[in-house]
Amino acid sequence: MQVKSDAKKYQSLSSSLIKGATSSKAAESDDRSPEEYLEAFEDSLNNRVDTEIGQLSDGLAEIISLAEISHKDNYKISKEAFQISCRSESMIRSANSLLGITHALKMINLLGDDQHRLDVATDSANQLSQERSQAVSELESAVEQYMHKEEGK
Repeated sequence: MQVKSDAKKYQSLSSSLIKGATSSKAAESDDRSPEEYLEAFEDSLNNRVDTEIGQLSDGLAEIISLAEISHKDNYKISKEAFQISCRSESMIRSANSLLGITHALKMINLLGDDQHRLDVATDSANQLSQERSQAVSELESAVEQYMHKEEGK
């Protein structure tokens, strides 16, 4: 089962963080624009989330399959208990990794550039307003055509 968390929800990153990143040696060899960098960062986070969630779901499925009740000898019981213990430790690491990802995203959101968020919201509102006015004009023309059609009968 493959879970994809590919919802595109652009978060803003502080412009000081973007400019500060370009001064590092690693960023000097990187010729990506800030938008490309943010998209790559988003993709890497989505891949990490997908991997960790996959590990959690696989671990839970394996623990459930190992926990079946049947006639077992002591060796098989101890072997399955060890497998459950190892799988639960792996699940704990995955959960901690997800917690780290959420913490990083929360910090990005808190330290994000408010002006950029305002610009994105304004652009979105303007686009929705244009779409609304276009839909209203299409509706008015359709009603007008319908009225002329009815008058012709």
